Amino acid sequence: MWFYFTSAERRVIITIVIVVALSALVGTVIKKFPFLRDLTNLLESQELYPRIDVNKASYEQLLDLPYVGEKTARAIVEYRKNIGRFNSIDDLASVKGVSSGNLPKFKMYLKVK
Repeated sequence: MWFYFTSAERRVIITIVIVVALSALVGTVIKKFPFLRDLTNLLESQELYPRIDVNKASYEQLLDLPYVGEKTARAIVEYRKNIGRFNSIDDLASVKGVSSGNLPKFKMYLKVK
């Protein structure tokens, strides 16, 4: 089958395969190492991680976000139960486990409606 293609057609097929493989690899690497997104700005946060409402997000939804671990997700949900709604993303600074260093990272993935 490969012999039926011209040299130019084979180059196009190989190029397409390489582009598809690289795009899958980049998506996987960015998801595994979210700090690379901050450094390279390869993808908009809205494409890979649409912003979710911090007042409606479940523990599982928060846990799926980069930079949010189990303790932080649990602390956000508990804060919401005990204190109430967040009026702005900056209110996350009041949550135990959210440091001033993490807050700018969270802003990329969260919103307040």
